[in-house]
Amino acid sequence: MRFTDPEDFETTVAAVAGNAKIRPAKGALFSAELELVSFEKVGLYTVRSDSFEVSIEPPHDFFSVNIPLDLPFQIGNKSNRRLYTPGDAYLLRSDTSLDLRAETGCQVLVGTFFKVPLLAYVRRLNQTGSKVSIPAGAELSLSSPRGINLQSALARSWSNIRYNGVNNSSKLWAEEHEDQLLSSFVNALVPDKEGGSMLYQASPACLRTAEEFICANLEIAVTRDRLAEISGASIRTLSRVFMKRHGVGPIGFLKQRRLEAAYRSLLGSEPDATTVTDIALRYGFVHMGKFSIDYRMAFGERPSTSLAR
Repeated sequence: MRFTDPEDFETTVAAVAGNAKIRPAKGALFSAELELVSFEKVGLYTVRSDSFEVSIEPPHDFFSVNIPLDLPFQIGNKSNRRLYTPGDAYLLRSDTSLDLRAETGCQVLVGTFFKVPLLAYVRRLNQTGSKVSIPAGAELSLSSPRGINLQSALARSWSNIRYNGVNNSSKLWAEEHEDQLLSSFVNALVPDKEGGSMLYQASPACLRTAEEFICANLEIAVTRDRLAEISGASIRTLSRVFMKRHGVGPIGFLKQRRLEAAYRSLLGSEPDATTVTDIALRYGFVHMGKFSIDYRMAFGERPSTSLAR
């Protein structure tokens, strides 16, 4: 859907963004494209705009994960703004405000998790009837194992919905789909009753260092020797801890992260400004046929389909 009136845009996204105030960040003209899917517990949408500013004041009945696609955005007031680039994510809690600004373009994927069913889900996972909440100051990095898992779930979910459509006639499908997204979000942010992450326990320092190096260097050559040097662990040790944590070795992990980066870039690019080949080569994929197969297995659609959206 394309909008030229910000008030129409506000009305359309109210179900997943509450009383959001939306305006062009620069100039008087407003133009934005929106793709939106809303379930009972979770909402997913993408926004593409040349100039975009949104503010949301607490309290609101949802949490949201905001991921830039190819183009960055800024969060914060005029005196204190932080730049979020592809590979980052901004977590909006139900008791915090949002001041998002992008003067030269905004392309963002947003996952919204409604507060009441989310906290009920946390109680069931913790097997407790006591009151629970998202911890204060919870941060989300897409280069962390928890952030990687959540980003993958959101990306795959969004791609599957766009490629296959939404089966509104199947309550079973919808409930299982929401469960997958809720589980990824909760495991990323909420401590269990023993105080650790529900999914990820403390990892060896060498693993964290290698993960962070890989995620920060997706467009340059990364070798096993270099990872061993950076992390201070042997190649064999790194392979063992990566297999234990991620089910793949460090190079397999690198490939997964590059596929996700390619997905973000394709989803956030204009078809007349770049090509699938350009983006594939940027992330080290030189065999286009194999790239297309791996991409479709990961996201449920062809690279060209993502670029054309």
